[in-house]
Amino acid sequence: MNFKLLTNMGTKEKLYSNITSLSEIVEKVVSLRNGKTSDNIPLMPEELSILSTNLHKSEFTLVVSGEVNRGKSTFINAIIGKSVLPTFDKETTSQVFKVINSEDEAYTIVYENGDRQPINKDDLLEFGTQIGKSSDLSIGRRIAFIEVKTHVENLPSGVTIVDTPGIGSTFKEHSEIAREFMRQADAVIYLCSSKHPIIKVDIDFIKDTILPLPAVPNVLFVMAKADLADSIGSLNELIQRSETQLKEIFPDNPSIGKKVIPVDSLSLIDSNNATTTEVSSHLRQTSNYETVKESIIELIDRQKFFWLVTTYNCVVKYYKRISQYLTKQISDYDLNSQNRKNKLDSITNSISTLERDLGLSKQREVLEKINNILSSFKSDLKTEYNLENSSLLSKYIKKIDALSNKSSSEDMNENAKMFSSQIIEDATEKWDELCSTAISEIQTVLAIYHKECQLTVDEAIELPPIDDSNFSVNMDVTVSDRIDAMRGKYFTAVFGTTVGVFALNALAASSSTVAAIVGSSAFLGPAGWIIGGGSILYGLFYGNKKAKEKAFLKAKTEIKNHLKEILSEIYNQLTKTSLMDGKYESALKLFEKSLQESSMETITSIYNRAKSELESTKRSLIDSGSTDNRVKVVNQQKLWDDVAKQLQSITPSIKDLNQIYMVF
Repeated sequence: MNFKLLTNMGTKEKLYSNITSLSEIVEKVVSLRNGKTSDNIPLMPEELSILSTNLHKSEFTLVVSGEVNRGKSTFINAIIGKSVLPTFDKETTSQVFKVINSEDEAYTIVYENGDRQPINKDDLLEFGTQIGKSSDLSIGRRIAFIEVKTHVENLPSGVTIVDTPGIGSTFKEHSEIAREFMRQADAVIYLCSSKHPIIKVDIDFIKDTILPLPAVPNVLFVMAKADLADSIGSLNELIQRSETQLKEIFPDNPSIGKKVIPVDSLSLIDSNNATTTEVSSHLRQTSNYETVKESIIELIDRQKFFWLVTTYNCVVKYYKRISQYLTKQISDYDLNSQNRKNKLDSITNSISTLERDLGLSKQREVLEKINNILSSFKSDLKTEYNLENSSLLSKYIKKIDALSNKSSSEDMNENAKMFSSQIIEDATEKWDELCSTAISEIQTVLAIYHKECQLTVDEAIELPPIDDSNFSVNMDVTVSDRIDAMRGKYFTAVFGTTVGVFALNALAASSSTVAAIVGSSAFLGPAGWIIGGGSILYGLFYGNKKAKEKAFLKAKTEIKNHLKEILSEIYNQLTKTSLMDGKYESALKLFEKSLQESSMETITSIYNRAKSELESTKRSLIDSGSTDNRVKVVNQQKLWDDVAKQLQSITPSIKDLNQIYMVF
């Protein structure tokens, strides 16, 4: 797709004109729903307010991701137009940098507890890299991200660029940090390089981290370090190979871009420092930045188009439901008194059925299922960290048993330290896995409860299935799927803002990494073997063959005991140690409490919403004997029909845009 051509065609203007028009329609919908005559119509879907908010977002978060050593920080510096972020040839970036386009220049550490600490530009290396002192911070002052305010001349205002640590790093927490911030992305720039085009680790990250996100962002692929390609022909071949791979692997995922844009970040940086306009222009052209810039702006506009379509279809669906509801109300007004009485009795019985079958008794049953899930979670956690039959420990026991008696004391030391680090990483993965499983199972339980409540309402009201084919704009991904996914299908899209957000926050707070919760310093040697993290664990193996063998076996036993102590300490830290020196409960208690409380809120929300809709219908039937009330409903229907006319007026334009923006 050619961005300049699109601009000339007025595509951008059409997009933002439709956003403005739809925003006005949403305001009218809200006004009609909250009006005095609208007490008895269906409640507005929670996702509508969420989706419409996206249309007016003042900040657009653009996350830059990719494997280590792909040149992310250098690329962002090139975009900014000056060297701000620390860059190295080795994997040093350990913090998230949020670069905000601002006329002012400021550097601030934002801690997880909300505290903010101004710093100087020279301090970025200190706090933002693996070689800095950020790892020495206490749990209560752990860095969430580093905020950089600076003028970014080459991008629209309101765009925030997020630089994440590289995935596939030897520092496992880097990949976890990248995954966590991916949830906040409105769109993603994913970097590969001419030396390392799209490879398995990139594909796995997209499949495992980006595609499962509640709201899948649009992804643009950029091939950095284009200057390191052997030739232009070689570069083009790499690009073509990568694009073919993306098309083959992600054919049905419209959010995943199928184009790869090359860029020479160093030439772009040099262009900003060039002494003459001629040299600057040449370097800028060499960098291919104009194409990159156009692609980024196009990426932003495409995401806004997705928001436009999902919001539009949500409004359409809601209008159709209200239209059916009002039509049925008018029909009810025309019933004779006996039929009206029969229907009123039916609705009253439905309310009684809801209270009897899905009220307090059923809610206690649902909560019991959730508590059983949490009990299983705790049991599985205990089993996995159990010193006698731990699957975490068993594989390291096998590795230790496999060590050769020809190993030197230095080899034994290195193995001991490596195993210590690896078991913490494995413990992290296991904790995250168990937390995710528990949340998923709770989602399913709540989904079933919601379906049961909704079926009771639908059967009582007797509304036909919604047909929005005359309005809706169909993308490759169905609108309903995208709306459901926006908040977590059957978990938050229909339940409001309770469990999904709360649980995810709990997951983020409690399961980011075990090492972060416990602190890696706790494992530098519970038996005092590693003093200061670097001294020799074991002395030389000396003496005759028998003595050497005995010393070797003793060393292996000590390593096993060391790992057992590490695993035991991790379990104690997760289950018994209060976070932040007693300020919070343990990670396990916090996670359990969060899910229990938010689940209860969600159950109550589901039930109250269903009961409110039934009672609204009942009130309408009671009032339906009045001619005046019938007139009110008819007039109300006319007002909503005006909404339909407004929707129909922008439908052709949105469908035209769909033909353009779905090409990616």
